[in-house]
Amino acid sequence: IQPAKLKEHGLPTPKRVVVVAAPDHTGDDSYFVYLVFPNSTPDHALAWSKIKKLVEWVRQTIWEADGERHFPYVQVKRERDLKGEPV
Repeated sequence: IQPAKLKEHGLPTPKRVVVVAAPDHTGDDSYFVYLVFPNSTPDHALAWSKIKKLVEWVRQTIWEADGERHFPYVQVKRERDLKGEPV
């Protein structure tokens, strides 16, 4: 999942995408996907109505590429909000 690929699909384009493989809260292997936007991104640009298609597309793309073995948890964050995240 590359920002340029998302842009090609007409989706909101994050500054970077971080994918971390780690166990989820149940202990199952999963992917934690962070779509990282600049700190200057306004709140309205990250409203669910604006990013829903982006999140769904990323989740589905990873889910299919992985053969539906590891669930992708997709989160939209600003750079400053990544503190404490396993990235």
